[in-house]
Amino acid sequence: PRLRVALAHLDLARQRYVAAERRYRAVIERGLDAPEARLGLGVALTLQARAERDALRARGLQLEAIAQFVAVDRDDPAATVALYDRALLLAGLGRRAEAEAAARDYLTLDPSEPWASRLRHALAAGAD
Repeated sequence: PRLRVALAHLDLARQRYVAAERRYRAVIERGLDAPEARLGLGVALTLQARAERDALRARGLQLEAIAQFVAVDRDDPAATVALYDRALLLAGLGRRAEAEAAARDYLTLDPSEPWASRLRHALAAGAD
């Protein structure tokens, strides 16, 4: 799974979001424990949502991305990044209470600067 996830990361870096999504899903659907794949899939879906013209489809992609971030286990090293991204997406969708809860969880795990400040600022400004 590491090679497949690495290839998906390359697709993501090359802004080939649909290809990255397919690769991440292939790893996840095989039932392999790869939190990086869930995190990457969430990012790929988020970036696809930003480019989507259909508001309803964009919202669906964002909600699916949030689900991928939620699926990253709290004990995994990727958990802080997943919580950060989740808080931003939730705030952007107007789900303020959930965004603040995710932000609190993030700040408990990683109160370091500058990311903590960026998250606080984004939530205060309404996210995104």
